[in-house]
Amino acid sequence: MRAPDVPLFFTEWGGWPDVNWLMAAEFVTATALLSIVLAWLFNRTSESLPVVMLFHANINTLYSLLWPAVFPHLNAYSDSLHSMLIGATVAAAVTLLATRGRLGLTPAPHAPAAVVRV
Repeated sequence: MRAPDVPLFFTEWGGWPDVNWLMAAEFVTATALLSIVLAWLFNRTSESLPVVMLFHANINTLYSLLWPAVFPHLNAYSDSLHSMLIGATVAAAVTLLATRGRLGLTPAPHAPAAVVRV
């Protein structure tokens, strides 16, 4: 996460003045978990930054525009943060389990073993 994101969270965009430290912690945790999915996507698309940027923009659009429109009865900030944290946790867990922690990296070719003669 970039450093400016946390101060931005404490503005009207993030729900200020109704923001508490737990909401900020949920936001930071969810973004850290989503970075696992973004790392996998980056590795699996042959390091295509535009694809990762589009996916990130999709996530931002989902939580900024579509989520409140689809679920208007939920609190715009705290309930959305809870759902984002749950979704990010599930997505990161599935990604880590499916890739066995490799996140789409291909194994490095093994160097030939050196022959030791005595």
